Formats: sequence, C-alpha cells, structure tokens
Amino acid sequence: MIVNYSKAEHIISKMEKKGSIYGLECMCELMRRLGSPQDSLKFIHVTGTNGKGSVIALLSGALSKSGYLVGRFTSPAVFSRRETISTNLANISEQEYAELVNKILIIAEEMTSDGMRAPTAFEIETAVAFLYFEMKKCDIVLLEVGLGGDLDATNIIKAPICSVIMPISIDHVNILGDTLEEIAIHKSGIIKKGSFVVSAKQKPEVQNVLQAKAEKCDCEIIYPQDYIIIDNGKNIKKYSDFLQKFIYNRNDMFEITLRGKCQIGNAAVALEVLKILKYCGFNLSAASINEGFKSVEWKGRFTVIHTAPDIIIDGAHNEGAASVLADNVVEYKQDYNIKNIIMVAGMLSDKDYDKVISTVAVHAATLITINTKVTNRQLDGNVLKDIANKYGITAYSTDSVVNAVDIAFEHLGRKDLLLAFGSFSFLAEFEDAVNQKYNK
Repeated sequence: MIVNYSKAEHIISKMEKKGSIYGLECMCELMRRLGSPQDSLKFIHVTGTNGKGSVIALLSGALSKSGYLVGRFTSPAVFSRRETISTNLANISEQEYAELVNKILIIAEEMTSDGMRAPTAFEIETAVAFLYFEMKKCDIVLLEVGLGGDLDATNIIKAPICSVIMPISIDHVNILGDTLEEIAIHKSGIIKKGSFVVSAKQKPEVQNVLQAKAEKCDCEIIYPQDYIIIDNGKNIKKYSDFLQKFIYNRNDMFEITLRGKCQIGNAAVALEVLKILKYCGFNLSAASINEGFKSVEWKGRFTVIHTAPDIIIDGAHNEGAASVLADNVVEYKQDYNIKNIIMVAGMLSDKDYDKVISTVAVHAATLITINTKVTNRQLDGNVLKDIANKYGITAYSTDSVVNAVDIAFEHLGRKDLLLAFGSFSFLAEFEDAVNQKYNK
C-alpha cells in the first residue's frame, strides 16, 4: 500500500527502467477495469515530432484565460514528475498522485493475477491523468502523445474534438521506422472519424500520408494560414518583457512570449484549433486568446535561466529541433552581441546524436559533453566528444553535470552565452548546478 508521494514516485521510477511496450491491449483493459474515465472527457489530441508542448501551452493559456478548466497531460517531465499532469497550470498534488497510483496498482496486480502483463510506467501515468481529469471535471483536456500515435497509450480515447499533427521529422527510428512516410503512418493514427484535423506545415511525403488517412476517416485537414511578423522581439527589452508580435487572419494581432520564430508557426496552429473550438461552442474572444498567449511560459524550450552571462536551456534532441535551435542561436548571437558560445550537451543513445551535434555545436567555441543516465538509453559523453572532434569542434567530456558546469564557467565570459541542450533528462540538474554556482 502506498502511503505517500515519494513511495509512489519511487515505484514509477523503478518501473520506467523496464522500458515501454508499444500497443493498446493492456491499456484498454486497464482503463476498462478503472471504469473508462476517458470516455467522459473532451480532448484535443496532439502528436508530431517537435512543437507539441508549445502548442499545448498556447492552447492552455488561451482556454484558461477564457474561463475553462483545462487538463493538460504532457511528457517527458523535466523539473518535476507532477508537471506532466495539471489543470490550469496547477500540477496534480502529491497526495492526489499517490492515491491514484495506488488505485491503479491494485488493478495492475489483478491483471497480472489474471495472466495479463503489468502496465508500464507510462500507461499508469496516462491512467492517472484520465482519472484525475475526470475527478476535476475538466472542460477540455489537452493530451500529448507519448510516442508515435496509433499504438500510443493515449490513443485509447474515442474521437477527440480535434487531432493536431505538429511537424514530423526523423525520430525514434527503432520503433517508428527510418523514413518520414513510416513515421507519419504511425502519427496519423490519432486521426479518427468524427474529428477535426489541424496540421502544421509538413514535408510533401508526410502531407501525402496524412491526407490519405484523413480521407479514409472522412476528415478535412486544416493547415495554418500565412502570418505577418510585426516584431520578433529584437527591439523589446531583452528578458522580462520579451514579446513576438504577428498578424493572423489579415487584421488580428497576437503576441507570444515564447522565443524563436518557430513559435509563431506553433501559435498559428493553436489559432486554427481555437477557431474549431469556437465553432463547437466554446466562448473564446480575441482578447482572451491574446491574454492567454502572453501568459505562456514553457521551460526547457530556449529558456533564459540567467543573464550576464546569458545561460539558456533547450531540450533539442532530434534533427528538426536541432535545426530550429541552431537558427535561434545564430539570431540570438547577432541580436545581443554575444562574443562566444559555450555549450553543454547530453543525448540519449536512441537519438540521431551525430545530426544534432553537427547542426548545433558547430556554433560553439567550446563544447562540454556529459554522460546521460536514462536506463537502457544512456550515452557516454565521449561518444559526443568524438563526433564533435570529427566536425572540428573543440570538445571536452565529463561524467557529471556539475563538472560540466565547472568547466563551462572556466571558459565563460560576461558577454558570452552558455547553452545546455539535448536530452530533457539533465536540464533540471544543469539548472540546479548553475544556481549552486551563483549561490556560493
């Protein structure tokens, strides 16, 4: 019997080391035994390779500022396990998390006694989210796919109000396939009859796959319209008042606090989803949407955590995200007269780390690589160092984040930029190490 949050968290963390199992049979049975709470909820279901979290954050801001109780399930956790399950930005409490995990583990034991496999950690946390959102009587739930789409645990839901497909690029090739078409087939699995579909702009081969699935489900895919950038933050106070302004729908102006040009594209996707929700009866004004957009913070996505010298964290861990990060880094260096860029990188073994390093770290004066610790996916920092050397990048390797921060600070001048990127798994530890450095 679980008596507190720390024990529940320990159990789930231990289960995560066993990995995930791709498929819906176990999840369907688990939810059936729990009373299928997901069937009483309204969903926006979001998949894609990059931008899922950002579009969910924008939708959450707009809907909550419009007076709706918004459930949000995202992954992976970066700074706290409880951050993956929230309502109107308030994380599930430790007590609620522990009680729901305990309830699910009792059902899981019954399933194994009946000869079924035990649910995975991700399946249990998805079930926690469904139970929690039903308990809170959420008006709408923003549901992020964990991996792929068709066989992801979140895809047991019935037709959502809207299926959202963010930009698709190469990732998780060991599970989803090594071509864009194969990956798109999996991700298109969240498209269901009776749903609206909104997609970010895609490469032609991806668009063809999505279109075929939409036609099969009698759905029309809505793509974002063109937008006009009024201000991308260059002339606004550097940190606290950062805004990007753009015009959408010819005369409606919107503002977002998220950094990077790609975030305006994400906002355009969010606006098309919000348009659908208005059609479905949600009361959403341009003023409340804009207020919600301006309130959004999404940590770990080109987030400034310190100034003078500037320190940024970004969870870019695949080719698409690396390309966006590289563009942001080049622009940031120019806009703010950065002298040198020092980088700290940690990656997981199932990612295309060669492509990420070659895309981002070529802009570094110095790169420090670290060992990652995610069970069955860990990667020795020396592998990244060797790749960096192959591309002529000056690199050091160390086995700990604290050592990496120490080395970085030896090279860091007041007019330099320190960027930590790669796996989300080490960003919280990196920020803690930076804070300890300044608190000494």
